[in-house]
Amino acid sequence: MPVIVNERAIEPTPHRPQRRLRVLLVEDSPLIRERLIESISDLDSVDIVGHADTAADALSALRRVACDAVVLDLQLKAGHGFNVLAALRTPSDRPRVTVIVLTSFASKEYRDRSMQLGADYFFDKARDYDRVSEVLEELALGRARNRGSG
Repeated sequence: MPVIVNERAIEPTPHRPQRRLRVLLVEDSPLIRERLIESISDLDSVDIVGHADTAADALSALRRVACDAVVLDLQLKAGHGFNVLAALRTPSDRPRVTVIVLTSFASKEYRDRSMQLGADYFFDKARDYDRVSEVLEELALGRARNRGSG
C-alpha cells in the first residue's frame, strides 16, 4: 500500500490552535491503524498527517511531510521499524521527532534496542495501547504551554 499523506491545510479557529501536534502513523495492520486513527482523531490538538505500512513508505513520508511525532510499529509489512527509528535519529536538518514505539513484540530485547536507537516511548499493544493517546495529548499540551510562554 502506498504511503498516505494528509496535506490539507487546517484553518485555525478559536477551538483549533494554529500549531497542532502532527503525527505520522507507521503501522501495517489495517485494523490497528484504523483504531489508532479513531482514538487519535478524538484529541483536540493532534492531527494525523499520514500513515505508512512499510519502512520504505515511512521514510518517504518523513521526507514529504512535517511531523512532530511518529507512532511506530516494529514488525512492518516490509522492512523493520528499527530502520525507520535509526533514520529518524541520524543527524539531519530535520527537527527532532518524538518516537512512540507501539508493538506486539514487547520483549526486553526489543525494548532495549528501541531505546538504544532513540525511541522516546515503548509500549506493548496488548497492555499499553491507551498510553499512545495519553502521551500524544501530553505532548500537544506541552507545545501549547511552550507557545503561550514565548
